[in-house]
Amino acid sequence: MNEKLFKLNPAMNKILKMIKHLKLNLFSYKTIILFSYQEERSSVNNKLRVIKADHDSIINLLHFESEQKYQWIRKQALTGIDLYLTFLGGQCIHRSMVSNHKHAVTFTYKFNYTLPQGASYIHNCETAKQFRGQKAYPSTLSYIAKATKNKLYISTDQTNTASIKGIEKSGFKETNKFRVIILMGQVFIKEYN
Repeated sequence: MNEKLFKLNPAMNKILKMIKHLKLNLFSYKTIILFSYQEERSSVNNKLRVIKADHDSIINLLHFESEQKYQWIRKQALTGIDLYLTFLGGQCIHRSMVSNHKHAVTFTYKFNYTLPQGASYIHNCETAKQFRGQKAYPSTLSYIAKATKNKLYISTDQTNTASIKGIEKSGFKETNKFRVIILMGQVFIKEYN
């Protein structure tokens, strides 16, 4: 019986991926907020240590990431994306990625946006669930803002209030809003300033 279920698993995974793809293409609605860094704020937890990851320190992501996610992040870091890790008592609890001098960035499925020349974009930020609420996110963003000379941008979904609070605590201000609607595979975008 278990062998039969195991053989169906790849097929079931393929079906689930197809359903997800159909759902995204039939109808999807999001409002994305773009923020730019404006002012330095002291939103740092002094018990945290933030580093720019290198080849040796990236392994610390396995404290809260799956092996599959770790391999994907590691691959991204090898393409020139900067990875920042935040530690509490020696344990990695947060990661943020920064793309430098990349003009077209992906905000959401089927929506790319062109940033100003020479800008950096913070993305793929995540704090381990058990450590949320300890200022790891705003501490990391503040560190990145001090370490980066380029104009910094970050975006989030309007429904992600925790992310918005962390972004604003770090000195970022809302720049634009984008309403993104995907209907029958067609993308409709309305920008608000």
